Amino acid sequence: AWSITMSIAHVPMVIIGDILFLTLIVYFMSSMTEADSMVPFMQLLGLNFVASMCFAQCIRTITSFFNDDVLAQVVAGVFLVANVIFSGFAISYGSLPGYWEWLYWILPFPWWLRAAVNIEYLSSTYDTIMPNGRRRGDLYLAIWDFHKGDEWIGNAYIVLAGWFVLMTAIHVYKLTTFVPAASFAHKGDGDEAGQEPPPAPLGVEEVHLQLEGATTLLSPPVILAFRNVNYFVPVPGKKDKDLQLLNGVSGHFLPGSLTALMGSSGAGKTTLMDVLASRKTTGRAEGEIMVNGHVKDEVTFSRIIGYVEQSDIHNIHTTVREAVYFATTLRNAEPDAARKAQHVRDVLLMLELHHIADIMVGSTSAEQRKRVTMGVELAANPSILFLDEPTSGLDSRGANLVTEVMVKIAKANKTVVCTIHQPSAVIFSQFHSLLLLKRGGE
Repeated sequence: AWSITMSIAHVPMVIIGDILFLTLIVYFMSSMTEADSMVPFMQLLGLNFVASMCFAQCIRTITSFFNDDVLAQVVAGVFLVANVIFSGFAISYGSLPGYWEWLYWILPFPWWLRAAVNIEYLSSTYDTIMPNGRRRGDLYLAIWDFHKGDEWIGNAYIVLAGWFVLMTAIHVYKLTTFVPAASFAHKGDGDEAGQEPPPAPLGVEEVHLQLEGATTLLSPPVILAFRNVNYFVPVPGKKDKDLQLLNGVSGHFLPGSLTALMGSSGAGKTTLMDVLASRKTTGRAEGEIMVNGHVKDEVTFSRIIGYVEQSDIHNIHTTVREAVYFATTLRNAEPDAARKAQHVRDVLLMLELHHIADIMVGSTSAEQRKRVTMGVELAANPSILFLDEPTSGLDSRGANLVTEVMVKIAKANKTVVCTIHQPSAVIFSQFHSLLLLKRGGE
């Protein structure tokens, strides 16, 4: 559904882009043909629309196969470069080595270019007979080794539409059967696609609590304790030598409390939080991490935590309510739709976002957007909430509002831990406990 919706949403942008860009800039400023009652122009306009839809879907499909955005951009770039190189423009068809010729007939861009040049040079503008007896348009096509004929225009529409349908089908299949990689979500015995995860031992007691006005935000209380936590990363260029970023750190975080992780720059505040939250995919971690007295189970631990990044990344065209509701739909296991809707209302009330619930995220202030980020994580109703520098970049009023909201979250019997740098006395006084690190991760 998402793939098809994205394609539909892309249509207005393609129409506006093709009409404005092609009409006002490229076509007439390039002195392309205006003969034959502008039929070539309309043909090229339609061809560009189909080609734009095709290439947008190709890029979406290719990038959906990669969890790393850098790798996805590289592969998508290779695909685009291959289309240009083997289009018949950079290297003419007659100059292509035989073992690369198949790319000329398979890739979509060569079909678009072949049709575009035929639309232009088969028009009556190029009917002039040259001294050698050949038609001027036919001579141009022959010089560049392009195949001539109206059939190539119709064939291009068919091939480009076929690529679009094929890429859409692959994209839908990929998104339907997608299973997160181990580095993003720890997969257990029942985490295969289409299966319900087993009720693994969380070490969390099921406690039924009552909290006025926010019953859907109640979660089982979790005590997170750790002892002698060490973390090492490899030193570039030096084999068998590791750099130690955390050195024997011990502590515990209690439910219903707001804990500050503080220390100088480079002390390892975010590193410690990432290690405890199992977000580190490189390096080596050592030490004991206990959840309610039980050894942390990687499979189930990710289901009871939320992690608020320092950067606030949202779709700016959705409302605050839509952002929280979308996250709730994806991450909250509650099957009852009415209960989910109530959960969204509870989150907005707790974060004091209810009065701006129908405002676009892109129109919110920095501290409001930070609270929206917190709301997206609260959508999963975690027992533990980690926050990385939530007050960074905010003015004193905004930082105080965000801190007050964190206190309210902790009062819902959640374990709230955040890194914070140089808080004011007012903000610092709202924390219940402190874990102070010195340089070297101690």
